[in-house]
Amino acid sequence: MPDSDFMPRREADFYAWEVILFDYLTVNLKRFGISDDVITPLVSLKGDFEKKYADAQAPATRTKTAVLAKNKAMKALKDAMRVFIHEYLTYNHLVTDVDRDNMGLPIHKSGRTPQPAPSDYPVFTVDSSMIRFLAILFRNADGKRAKPFGVHGAEIKWGFSETPVVNPDELPYSAFDTRSPFHLEFKGEDRGRTVWFCLRWENMKGEKGPWSEIVSAIVP
Repeated sequence: MPDSDFMPRREADFYAWEVILFDYLTVNLKRFGISDDVITPLVSLKGDFEKKYADAQAPATRTKTAVLAKNKAMKALKDAMRVFIHEYLTYNHLVTDVDRDNMGLPIHKSGRTPQPAPSDYPVFTVDSSMIRFLAILFRNADGKRAKPFGVHGAEIKWGFSETPVVNPDELPYSAFDTRSPFHLEFKGEDRGRTVWFCLRWENMKGEKGPWSEIVSAIVP
């Protein structure tokens, strides 16, 4: 089934499908490596559509205006879901074919354009403008905000050290983010401590690129 056809066309079927998909996403979001800030706008569109769908179905509130509002909300949700599914579910190596089947998504056969392992590393800066927070803003080495072709996200290694860190293996903590910035929240007793970071790209198959330079920041 082509990508353009995977969403049910009948409104009632689409409603039932999106409810199942979002319920499954809610349970598996962290396993898929998807951050809350990515899904939040979709959840808002989902809630808007479901409310207006209900208004357009109930005899007491079913007006021409209500139907038009429902149609507009459904289109907005569909458009946003197509982008989200393509970027975060279709080629995400953390999402299995069983997952896609459970969410009612198409399962793509092998033989697509191969995705090379990343050959470059992300460049990044650390924003320390908020108390007890550090934000790592990462991008492609060419200065563009877009990730390199085939890259799913960045692995971030970090750790505390009052002496310079020269090897990523010295950093005990690891996280993964598909979209910049990556945020870290610290405890009050961590203020003033030195944190070291390095990043590397990871593609959809889990293949990793080289590590970036190791950079330090002070917990504000």
